[in-house]
Amino acid sequence: MSDSKIRKAFNDIVRGYATSRGMPVELENGIFTPPATGSYLKTQLFPAKTGSNTLAGDHKSYIGVYQVTIVVPAGEGTGHVTAIIDELQTLFPLYQRVAYGSNIAVVMTPVSPMTGIPQGSYFYTPTFFNYRSDTN
Repeated sequence: MSDSKIRKAFNDIVRGYATSRGMPVELENGIFTPPATGSYLKTQLFPAKTGSNTLAGDHKSYIGVYQVTIVVPAGEGTGHVTAIIDELQTLFPLYQRVAYGSNIAVVMTPVSPMTGIPQGSYFYTPTFFNYRSDTN
């Protein structure tokens, strides 16, 4: 199924980025223990209904939203969050083509942050972009 392949392709980019900065990444439905101190990233893929634009059924369109939530210790302000958002926008520029196997997923909207959410000892800031992949 292409949703899982698209998820893996995007997650690989995020993991490479986070590893270079010493941040752990929490993947969907994985075993994860948040760090006692410091920041981490959390990824999720929200696929929409798979479509097809041909009567033969040889075309499939995979669209959805990829989200990276930036998690920082509460009380540290938003400067670190803003820097990570800027770097995510560089990692996933508008119309970037991300290969997964022999197919391509395209970043269809700029990376956009949502309002931060304080929860316990952490501050969560979701960021997201829409993607699309057409296969034949």
